[in-house]
Amino acid sequence: MSYTLIIGDRGYSSWSLRGWLLFDAFGLPVTTRQARLYTDELPNMLAPYAPARTAPTLVCGDGTVVFESLAIAEELASRHLD
Repeated sequence: MSYTLIIGDRGYSSWSLRGWLLFDAFGLPVTTRQARLYTDELPNMLAPYAPARTAPTLVCGDGTVVFESLAIAEELASRHLD
């Protein structure tokens, strides 16, 4: 399964950091796309994945879009039972 994680700057956004840490802590492969916060960069990056409007947003290879770090954790837990 391929994953794309859209986040803001991990140094300024603890929500984005939490989403990224899930992949880092469990060694899951992910493509990370990072956008600058408080600019049009993040909304433009998220536009194709409506209704996602916040970072972090996870886009799964099967087209599933999950936004909010707790929901991302639950989705990954259901996909990676080990």
